Amino acid sequence: RRHLSIAALLRVGTLVVCVNKMDRVDFDAARFQELAEEASQIVREVSEREYGLAPELLAIPTSALHGDNVVTASSRMPFYEGPPLLTALEGARGSLRDEAGPARIPVQWVLRPQHDDFEDYRGYAARIARGRIARGDRVRSVRSGQEARVTELTGAGAERATRHAGESVVLQLSAPIDVSRGDVLVNAAEPPPLVSRGATATLLCLTETPLVESAPLLVKHGTRTQRARVRLRPEGFFVRAELEFDEPLVFDRFDDDRTFGSFVAIDPQSGSTVAAGLLRGAS
Repeated sequence: RRHLSIAALLRVGTLVVCVNKMDRVDFDAARFQELAEEASQIVREVSEREYGLAPELLAIPTSALHGDNVVTASSRMPFYEGPPLLTALEGARGSLRDEAGPARIPVQWVLRPQHDDFEDYRGYAARIARGRIARGDRVRSVRSGQEARVTELTGAGAERATRHAGESVVLQLSAPIDVSRGDVLVNAAEPPPLVSRGATATLLCLTETPLVESAPLLVKHGTRTQRARVRLRPEGFFVRAELEFDEPLVFDRFDDDRTFGSFVAIDPQSGSTVAAGLLRGAS
């Protein structure tokens, strides 16, 4: 149930239930159907009733001992006509990047080659987190508010005038605006992201040691890592939290964008990741 709650929270579109050790019941179809229905009932209780979601559910009978329905279809379970496990995982409906949403481009590095042939070169290396960007678009640095037009857009593969979410690019701009690592570029003609020193979030703890009220944390969001303090309110498998940042955070709500609406929390003393977080809104 905890795994289902996490999957529902992350809006996972496909759930695969692997009913293993079918060899122990002589590959009995009735026993498989019984367990598959039990799994389906739990999914309905957790995903549909508690979260209002209806994920695609696929139950697969397997025997890892003999490799039945793991990589190739099994001749010993003719009652199952679906794909084997590996095929199902490779074709599962995952989280789709929202190319229709407003562009979010967290800058990873500012390229300034120290060479006479590139005396005036300034490129901004980034991985597009959301939306699309095209040569000729006017972009804005959220932190400084300065704007410039995209003059060159370089990425992997053939030259293209437009690049989409998930692609790594280098942008060259018409003017040397104030941009550094961790800053976010957006399309000046599209809705802006949220900018706030406070945010509400849902945390999923990743360590056995519980989070401490008001303890300092490092929040890694996009290409930026900054300090924050947290107020906690446990709620089921998760923790509702209010975060206060030392500097304004540029973000979107997780419900609007999974990539730009999520973060990881790091213990500043040990450097270990202590929680995964989903941003719910500004506070």
